[in-house]
Amino acid sequence: MYGKVMTAVYVSPKSGEKIELLFSPPVDETKAAKQFVDWFNDNRVTQYLSVFYGLTEGYEADWIRKQNNEEDVLTWFVYVNDKLAGNVGLKPINFVNRHAEIGIVIGDKTLWGKGLASVMEATVLEYAFENVAAGGLNKVIARVISGNHASQKIQEKKIGFRTIGIMREEIWSNGSWHDVWIGEMLSSEWKKKKSDVVKNAGITELELYPGCEK
Repeated sequence: MYGKVMTAVYVSPKSGEKIELLFSPPVDETKAAKQFVDWFNDNRVTQYLSVFYGLTEGYEADWIRKQNNEEDVLTWFVYVNDKLAGNVGLKPINFVNRHAEIGIVIGDKTLWGKGLASVMEATVLEYAFENVAAGGLNKVIARVISGNHASQKIQEKKIGFRTIGIMREEIWSNGSWHDVWIGEMLSSEWKKKKSDVVKNAGITELELYPGCEK
């Protein structure tokens, strides 16, 4: 399913720039498909993503449409100052045991290093632990392919995921095997950490859909 509309405003800790985010279904599915194909044909973007090469616009457009029909998936397309920046999602959502895995893609390289990932993740975590399943999710899982030190630092240091292990040689990419780091965040842990996470991420405004905490 496409996630319900959410917005966030933050001040980049590095540049001091005020940045507005919109989390929503794709504004234009055709344009979004073209943009993601362009990004996924860039080795710098896909270096630490589990995607395959040779994607077509038709394939990506079909993937985007299918997101809204998947009952155990929540996907948001993220727009920064009205420009598509990437997406973030929760999948697969286990509604009985109340857990899911979070995944983030920032395809626009001009936005790398501006603290965007922390804001995207904090927004979706707040939504996940307050909604999704009855009483909110109890746990969110994060995975990072070995070598993606910046992403792992965000998960462990900025967001506060607890390391639970390493899956050895889990991903085949660019001609070699890669380990995968796995971290977990419990709802009880998020409630203790979120004020500091939101502050450190520079978030000044956070609007989740009606019924969520702000």
